[in-house]
Amino acid sequence: MKVRNGFVSNSSTCSFTIYGTLISDEDISNDEDIDSIIPKGSKLYTHYLPDYYDERGVIGREWRTIGDNETGKEFKESIEKEIEVIFGKKMNCSTISEAWYDG
Repeated sequence: MKVRNGFVSNSSTCSFTIYGTLISDEDISNDEDIDSIIPKGSKLYTHYLPDYYDERGVIGREWRTIGDNETGKEFKESIEKEIEVIFGKKMNCSTISEAWYDG
């Protein structure tokens, strides 16, 4: 039997898991770059989605960035508050996991 003892990767696959919200064209103007809406010093992360998605991208924080002294509830609440400040309204946040193969 063969056993793999190293990191396995596929350069044609993209994936992420964050807690945050999807961003549509209705949320920001068409000429606005989604990275530009995040204030300096923020821990939020943005990711553009491929063209075949209805949404433009996602904004939130990767689960791996949760602090040692931070509960899951505190992690989620801090993200929800920061997103609400950016958009001026409460946004529907959840865990978003995406993966796709473009090869």
